[in-house]
Amino acid sequence: MRNIIFTLVALLVLGTVQAQIFTEDGRYELFGKDDPNLNKAQGSPYLNDDFLPGKIFFEGKPDLPVQLRFNIYAENFEIKVDKGKRDIYTVSDWENAIYEMGGKKFVSAEVDHNGRTIKGFFIEHFDGSQYRLLEKPEIKVTPPVRSDSGYSEDQPAQIKKTSSFFVQKPSGEITEVKIKHRDIRKEFTSEAAKKYLSDNKIKEVADLVAFLKFIDQ
Repeated sequence: MRNIIFTLVALLVLGTVQAQIFTEDGRYELFGKDDPNLNKAQGSPYLNDDFLPGKIFFEGKPDLPVQLRFNIYAENFEIKVDKGKRDIYTVSDWENAIYEMGGKKFVSAEVDHNGRTIKGFFIEHFDGSQYRLLEKPEIKVTPPVRSDSGYSEDQPAQIKKTSSFFVQKPSGEITEVKIKHRDIRKEFTSEAAKKYLSDNKIKEVADLVAFLKFIDQ
């Protein structure tokens, strides 16, 4: 435990960062961490509200077993060495770290799609020789609604969690996909893909991963 704490002191800092959220009109923008609308909104900015057992992998350094919680809004991981203690850390921007939490691998990446640049942490569901599947956790914030009568109350802003899924193809092209069988059939039209999709339905992420593994051969 003492070695872990010593390593964390050298690598981690407390800090305030800029955040990226997916707004109602479809724009991906930067907001300060103290954005008043978000602070007053109902809902949680965390992918998981509680700290979960996980690991941090720093390039060239041993992995660190820690407790992790991902803040989608702040676009960072909050870290505890000991779940029973109050001290919370975040990794410095200059550290190239990979996180493992809840059996999922989180990587820092940048995706350019339809004129929209998305930077931050992605869940890497699959990384094969030809295809790669990334999931971007996002926050969709609906604005507050003021009541126009005395018979109803004002509605605060709402935080809703959502995700976008991206497939990187052999050509390097990045395509956004929906986890729907019909949409996957339209996107992948090779004979091998058609044969697989005629026998197997795509209903969830695990189904899409199995499909990509098949055509990645």
